[in-house]
Amino acid sequence: GSGSMGTMMVIKILQGAATAFQPPGLNSVTLGIVGATGFTRQVSRNIMMRHVGTAIFAAIASLMAYALYPNIGALFAVSLLFCGGFVYNLRRIKPQQIDTDAARGLIERSKTMEEYELADETNEALWKALQEKRLQESQNVELSYRGGGG
Repeated sequence: GSGSMGTMMVIKILQGAATAFQPPGLNSVTLGIVGATGFTRQVSRNIMMRHVGTAIFAAIASLMAYALYPNIGALFAVSLLFCGGFVYNLRRIKPQQIDTDAARGLIERSKTMEEYELADETNEALWKALQEKRLQESQNVELSYRGGGG
């Protein structure tokens, strides 16, 4: 009836308000952790992971809708589950990991950025080693192909 429509409208208004505050809040936390120098790279990672989460959410919701049809009211549980995961991971960030001056844009480089730069350097070194190994393997295949066919 009309009561459920009113409830749904209130829920959607609250959801819209929360959605309006989430991106700037996350960007402030990101800026406070990585500083301006690492901001673009980290925001792109955040967006990529948000898209992955959206795809997983859509897959789970679709499977639930298919399995539960026509009683699909339980689909709201998926939203709660993902919201709980978001809050859990947000709470894992310790206050001392956020440089408040960097979060406000007062300084360009966050004091906490060093550990993330080290992680990036390690990842980049591993990626470069993997690329070199693949190149070497492809050259070995090419040499064995030339040797076997000639």
